[in-house]
Amino acid sequence: MADPAQRIPAECHEGGRHVPPGSGKLYWFVALAGLCLFLITLTGLPELTGNEHRIGAYVMDAIRNGHWLVQRGFGGDVASKPPVLTWLVALATLGCGELTRLALYWPTAAATIVVALVLLAWGKRYFGWEAGLLSAVSYLFSPVGFNQMMSVRYDGLLALPVTLAALAAFRAWTLRTSWTWFWLAAAWGTLVKGPLALLLGAAGLLAVIWEKRTGHEAQLRGSHWWGGLCYLALCGGWFLLAYADLGQPLVDKMLGRELAGHVAGEGSSDRLLLGFYKPTGNVLAGYAPWSVFAVLGLWRVWRRPATSPDERRLERFLSCWFFVGLLVFSLAAHQRGRLIVPLVPAVALLAGRELAGWLRPRPLLKLATAFVAIMLVAVALYHHVARAWTREVQVTLGMRETAEVVRRTLGDQFPLVHVGASDSDTSFALQFYLNSAQPLASVERAAELLRGDYPAYVAVTGYGKHADQFENGLELLEIARWPQTGTPTVRVVGNQPVTEATSRLAMLHGPFAIRMDQVQLVGVYRHDFTFRVPESAGRISIQNQSSEQQTVGIRVLSSTGKPGDTIKRRRLAPQEIWSIAPDA
Repeated sequence: MADPAQRIPAECHEGGRHVPPGSGKLYWFVALAGLCLFLITLTGLPELTGNEHRIGAYVMDAIRNGHWLVQRGFGGDVASKPPVLTWLVALATLGCGELTRLALYWPTAAATIVVALVLLAWGKRYFGWEAGLLSAVSYLFSPVGFNQMMSVRYDGLLALPVTLAALAAFRAWTLRTSWTWFWLAAAWGTLVKGPLALLLGAAGLLAVIWEKRTGHEAQLRGSHWWGGLCYLALCGGWFLLAYADLGQPLVDKMLGRELAGHVAGEGSSDRLLLGFYKPTGNVLAGYAPWSVFAVLGLWRVWRRPATSPDERRLERFLSCWFFVGLLVFSLAAHQRGRLIVPLVPAVALLAGRELAGWLRPRPLLKLATAFVAIMLVAVALYHHVARAWTREVQVTLGMRETAEVVRRTLGDQFPLVHVGASDSDTSFALQFYLNSAQPLASVERAAELLRGDYPAYVAVTGYGKHADQFENGLELLEIARWPQTGTPTVRVVGNQPVTEATSRLAMLHGPFAIRMDQVQLVGVYRHDFTFRVPESAGRISIQNQSSEQQTVGIRVLSSTGKPGDTIKRRRLAPQEIWSIAPDA
């Protein structure tokens, strides 16, 4: 069997065998394979019970409240990570006109496909086109690749800037050029998930020491000035602006709870060194079955390094990138399987080289095409058929069904009050299909609203936990529920018949309780509310139910849609009520 470390020359082989395909053909093959994988996943059965509720809330906070620097969730919690993922989802949301599954999933899916193309390019350059192709295909068609096609997680997106930063560092080291591209890629990764991107991107440079200790020339040269300044300007500039906007809660959440807390641990489940073995298992499982070849590739780097200087430097760089990252994750208290995603590209290149050696001299491109076709059929069956009976899909479909009933009964964009936990994926799924972004209200405030004399309508997720508070002394009219039998996961109720809501309505939005007479709420931006008044004059009443002063604004549109007076603002003390009777 041929040594996997040996490269096959680019020219045709004896007897016309194995004519290397053109580069364009290879890139199109990988790009189309990744795109088909994404489209099959996207059009499959929906599941909105993961991190979608968190990113969806951040996106709506950015678009509807103008909080582009740092966002809050539906429950008021500060975003745990920098905003690049939120920005990318928001960009697609603005293009689509509403938050969609395409908008949620495209950033991570696109990043995964681009990483595969980068693996193809670098594998082809240093290890041969066979190794590059197999590195890209194995990365896409592994559990890591599958999960990133339907994931709204930071780690999948982080893999791209880390990969670009690492390979830019390798290029700057070997060619002794400027480090600007490394710093720009590291800045992008830092704005995705924090300074970990800089550490992972530079981890492979320990190969410089490895080269020196084995008697090879290895020096780090090139200028860091412009790149370092760009990094500080982008990352430091964002943080300073975000701190000016939010203040100490930003530091407490991102630097305290997220960065320091995940390293040192917080609570009994996350303790330093408690799960040191988990990242290794996560890599083996996440990159299965190709992780077997990754292990062989890492062993070969140590025992039988390549004779070509460029190839030897790259394989050592990849090994250091992987092992340093693995050590960081093993020592940290916070252990989650998805964290290892930015390390997989490093071993994918080594695994691709091993696979190429095992498969020579077979018609590799034909084998890869057949493999991809079989895997796409299997993925289609899984996402379109097999997952129909999972709880996550059932809940998501139930929320879609409930939203359809609410629309038929109350109409589109009805100001429904939502009650649920701040991390409730069920509440998000319902709001997703209603195309709304209402802040979650507490059980106590919602129950008090229903006890009032104005018509009010509330969607309660996790209804079984709060049934006593809503059924104690209240005669509620049921609008919708899911499931139809047993304890409902979600129940939409009102205190008066729906017909009464056409003239009067009470609702909650953030810290405010709003009562409307002959007035319709048509828009909210931050704490500015826009109302439409029909032919007869109406009345608006806004109460600040929080324990702090709040500034609120009111804009009134006539029945023709033309604005009336310019927006009026007022600062309300706790429990203060502002009533206004605008002219039609």
